[in-house]
Amino acid sequence: MATRSAARPSVAPVTVCSVLAWALGGASAVHAQTVNLPRYPAASPDGTVLTFSWRGDLWKVPGSGGAAVRLTANPSNEGRSAFSPDGTSIVFDSDRDGGRNLFIMKSDGSAVRQLTFGDSAAILSGCGLDAAGRPVAYFESARDNDLYRATRPFMVPLDGGPVERVTDAFGGHPVATGDGKAVIMERGGSA
Repeated sequence: MATRSAARPSVAPVTVCSVLAWALGGASAVHAQTVNLPRYPAASPDGTVLTFSWRGDLWKVPGSGGAAVRLTANPSNEGRSAFSPDGTSIVFDSDRDGGRNLFIMKSDGSAVRQLTFGDSAAILSGCGLDAAGRPVAYFESARDNDLYRATRPFMVPLDGGPVERVTDAFGGHPVATGDGKAVIMERGGSA
């Protein structure tokens, strides 16, 4: 395994904490359960906790290293996750209802509830504020059944409520600015 700089050690075997700490700029290796290929890391707003997907479940680990704790455990496939702006909740996309929809839970993994309902995949981009200052989850989806089945950016309030299209433009990976007054998204794409 190549390192990005001399300050970041190569670790064998690769552990959850060392991979995430290395990826986010940490300099120390810690020993935890061996995890091969954790996916979709996300940091809490204060950077003290990281979440990631591994073997279809969500896990969290201290940003400084330590043992990973499983947050979800069911036969579905949990993917991307993001912390709410205040860090008390985690939004994630999952196929636990048959389609890929968004769910929210407390940061300890309890009180899971569904945020979106649909048969077109909702792919989480992140959480933030909307222009009115409400905490929302941003995602891309082809839920409008457009002729070309391309994705558009959407948002849904974290406290529940209807899904809202961010713009009429096609695109994906919507991310809001810190104040929620603008949303940046990807148009087109490339490998």
